[in-house]
Amino acid sequence: MHLALSSILFFMNLRRKHYRNLNKFLPSILYVMFFNSLYYYFFKHFLLWEVRSTFVKVKFLRALYIFFVLPNIILLYLSEFPSRFLQQIIYLVKWITLSSAIEYFLFKKTKALSFHHKWSMGWSICIYVKMYLFSYLLLKKPGMIMSLSITSTLCFLYLFKPPMSKGFLEGPLLKAIKRAFPRKERKKCFLLRIGE
Repeated sequence: MHLALSSILFFMNLRRKHYRNLNKFLPSILYVMFFNSLYYYFFKHFLLWEVRSTFVKVKFLRALYIFFVLPNIILLYLSEFPSRFLQQIIYLVKWITLSSAIEYFLFKKTKALSFHHKWSMGWSICIYVKMYLFSYLLLKKPGMIMSLSITSTLCFLYLFKPPMSKGFLEGPLLKAIKRAFPRKERKKCFLLRIGE
């Protein structure tokens, strides 16, 4: 299911020649990639949703969504964004509805996606509203959108309360620092002590 979605998005963008718009929409694509990665960073020990497959490893699926599926969705969405306000509202609602329906019927119902810790389709719809609206508005008002994104991220952290244990900040970068610098060296520098 996940690989089929990836292929469909790729060929839709290819057929409609949207890849020529990549530079134009790159800020929005990177924005969506960054905040999806941030979810996996903050909630790595307390996942709210998780993609599943019997054929592919979960880490591969996460990377597939962060680096391929979501960029292709945003490229497709923004490349066909209408210019008139009423059409923009209809277009936004159409994308939110379609994405929610695909998530529910093709992924949730088939167990290719699971929800945890009180996450629900209602929250997924909120994420789609934020993703589509903010990825468009980021191109118009980047400062405002980044402020709203940071605020909404803090709200999600407050609402869902992922455990802030000793290893909360630890991720690939901090693991690499720990391997590169012995404990004695890390104690000498405050920045190297982050996550300990």
